[in-house]
Amino acid sequence: MKRLFLIIIISTLILSYYSISSAEEGVGDKFILELEGRYWMPKLKANLKLSDYNTMGVELLGTDINVVDDLGIKNENFFSGRLILKLGNSKIRFSYLPIRYEGEKAVTQSVNFGGSPYTVGTTVKTELKADMYDLTYEYDALNTQLGFLGIILGVKYFDLYGKLEAAGVSEEGKGQAPIPVIGLAGRIYPIKYFNISGEITGLSVGKASIYDAEAAINVNPIKYVGISGGYRIIRFSAEGDNEKDKATLRLHGPFVALMVRF
Repeated sequence: MKRLFLIIIISTLILSYYSISSAEEGVGDKFILELEGRYWMPKLKANLKLSDYNTMGVELLGTDINVVDDLGIKNENFFSGRLILKLGNSKIRFSYLPIRYEGEKAVTQSVNFGGSPYTVGTTVKTELKADMYDLTYEYDALNTQLGFLGIILGVKYFDLYGKLEAAGVSEEGKGQAPIPVIGLAGRIYPIKYFNISGEITGLSVGKASIYDAEAAINVNPIKYVGISGGYRIIRFSAEGDNEKDKATLRLHGPFVALMVRF
């Protein structure tokens, strides 16, 4: 990941030098409203832990479950959407990413989730959901015909759900985590119809944290339509008040996108 962003920075500096003398005003940033549809192909790494009490009042500590290795969750691809309202150097941005996974596997070690035990050899069906809502404000402090550099403030909201089911026994866990974020966004135009963009946001608040970064190459054949390809990384973690419940999520992979502007 660090290499990726180092390459982007170096490339941007080289292209900037070239652009100063030869670039025209870029196509793709003259709009009031932009709608983006995105198809993301990430790899998953996630862990869940949920403790509870049995009917006798005895606390049952949850197992730290690796959802890929222990539950057989496979990688999935996702559609997401984003809306940007631009007013001068200000942008109001909203995006929604629905994350859905299902799996079925005979566990190779005893697992406890939410007070329910699942012994070795038990076939466990798993359902995982995470809805990510992103509402941010961007102010482009530097804005020229060669590109922009902006400051981002906002909040990312996670709505989480996990369910394990086996032999008529099921247990589920739910949680919400709003996390304020800060970050930077930038774009450079080496030529009129082509640009390189990137952004990074994140923050750690209490027992929850988020890190979200992406870089993309964008082509704008006309003013009102853009095509994009890039790479995105999301890292999220949250821990319960009793420090015995937690969820961690890491997604990283390439994406393609279509933008329509008005």
